[in-house]
Amino acid sequence: MRVLFVCHGNICRRAMAEFILKALVKAKGHESQYYIDSAAVSTEEIGNPIYPQANRCLNQPRYGGPVVHRRFRNHLSGPVGRL
Repeated sequence: MRVLFVCHGNICRRAMAEFILKALVKAKGHESQYYIDSAAVSTEEIGNPIYPQANRCLNQPRYGGPVVHRRFRNHLSGPVGRL
């Protein structure tokens, strides 16, 4: 199953949704059955790190923390990103 989370800037809500779902899927042992990714609909946050408050929340052990610190670069083009 493929899951794509889409958010305006891709640094807070999307990050939380992606990492929480990844942790839930991993806990159930279904990682090989899922491809989980994310994208932004704007370019204004591309290159920025995860929002600090979201990162603190996600670094809790129940979410599989620590979160790998990455800068978000995904961007959808067109009305639905041509998925």
